[in-house]
Amino acid sequence: MPQEVQVYVDGQLLEGSETSLSTDRPHKIYAKAPGYQPRLVVLEPQVDERGQTGFDADDLCVELVPIGMDRELEVEIERGGAPDSPAR
Repeated sequence: MPQEVQVYVDGQLLEGSETSLSTDRPHKIYAKAPGYQPRLVVLEPQVDERGQTGFDADDLCVELVPIGMDRELEVEIERGGAPDSPAR
């Protein structure tokens, strides 16, 4: 991953490599890096069969495509802790 990648969460530049996301509302994740097409992903909270709110694991990855190339760069947002803990 390029060191120049910038990730914004709800319009705020992510400082460091982790953040906590509340599961009571959607979040906008915007990622950009020089030489890559910027990408916006909206994380929508989902309620699972146990009634717990969280994010779909498939939505926790932002893929950046190099300009003029077919390969992709993935920026993963890891989920940690207990099943009902917020995504990171």
